Amino acid sequence: MHWKIIAKAFSQKRASNLTYEFAAERLRNLSEMLAQRLGEFAGQDDLHSRLLHGVLLKLADESKDQVAEDAGVSPFTVSGLSRRRGKKEKGEDADLMEVFSNFMESLPSMEREFQDTLKTALAEPGLAKRAAAVVDLKGLDRISRDRCLILDGINKLVLRGELFKRPKPASWSCMSCGVTMGLWEQAPEVCPCCQAPQSMIRGGGWGLP
Repeated sequence: MHWKIIAKAFSQKRASNLTYEFAAERLRNLSEMLAQRLGEFAGQDDLHSRLLHGVLLKLADESKDQVAEDAGVSPFTVSGLSRRRGKKEKGEDADLMEVFSNFMESLPSMEREFQDTLKTALAEPGLAKRAAAVVDLKGLDRISRDRCLILDGINKLVLRGELFKRPKPASWSCMSCGVTMGLWEQAPEVCPCCQAPQSMIRGGGWGLP
C-alpha cells in the first residue's frame, strides 16, 4: 500500500530529526558553526516529518494515532524519545574527534536509507502526484542528496585539519559577540574581543553550500 511507504519515510524523518539534534549537541564544543548546520538539518527534518504525516492523512483512512503507530513512531511520544535520548550515554566523555567520526559515518548512511525509501515511493505509480498536494517527494530526495555532499565536505575539511585553519589567509568572525577579525591562516585560540573559545569562531572559505 502507498501509505506504508510514506509511513516508513515519516518514521525515518522523525528519527533523523532526533539524531541531528543529538549530533548538534554533542559536537557543539568542536564547532558552533558545525552544530548550527546540524541544528538546521534537525529543524528541516521536523518540518519534513510533519509534511509526510500530512501525506499519510491524505492517503489513509486511519486516525493519525493509528497511522503513526504503524509507521513505528507516534508523534505524541517523540518528546519522550527526546528525553530518553538526553540521558547520559556510556562514553559520554569520549574524544570529540571520535564522536565526530562516528557521526560522519552514521549521518550519511541515515540519509541514504531515506533516499532508498523515496526511490521506492517515486517508483509507485501515481504516488508522487498524490503526495504533491502536500510535499514534493523529488524535492525531499534532492535535499537529502545535497546534505550528503555537505557532510562529506565537512568531513574532509576536518580530516585535513582545516576546521580552524586555512591554506591561505581567510576572514574569521566570532559567533558569540559578532566581531570580525583580520585575514589569518588560523583562528585564534580565543576571541580577541569577548574571550569566547575557538569553537565559537567561524572562518570563511569552507566552500560549502
